[in-house]
Amino acid sequence: AIDLHLVSQRPGCEGWVFPSKLYGIAAVGRPVLSIGVAGAELGEIVKRQGFGWHHTVDDVDGIVATLRSFASSSSNREAASEAARAYHRSTGGFEKSLAEWNALLAIRDLRPGPAAA
Repeated sequence: AIDLHLVSQRPGCEGWVFPSKLYGIAAVGRPVLSIGVAGAELGEIVKRQGFGWHHTVDDVDGIVATLRSFASSSSNREAASEAARAYHRSTGGFEKSLAEWNALLAIRDLRPGPAAA
């Protein structure tokens, strides 16, 4: 049982990949400490939805302050956990994501065919 999840993103990758583990973390209602570049989608989601904190890779003092604050405040932990669960509910979770992928594949006619016997 992890109290705080670390989700990092290498600077320069934010336009190419998104750490999908964020959705699983939100589904189990855990807060997130994200580390990456300022203005990246990862950090914006975490901050805007209120289930974590975001720092740039060079903000060591800020990261330490966040960790100390997190460790000393059960109300901050509980609020961030509830915000994570609310974010998961608002995004529709796995079922919505699966439906969106199926719709995309159908548009491109890339749906998998019947399994080979």
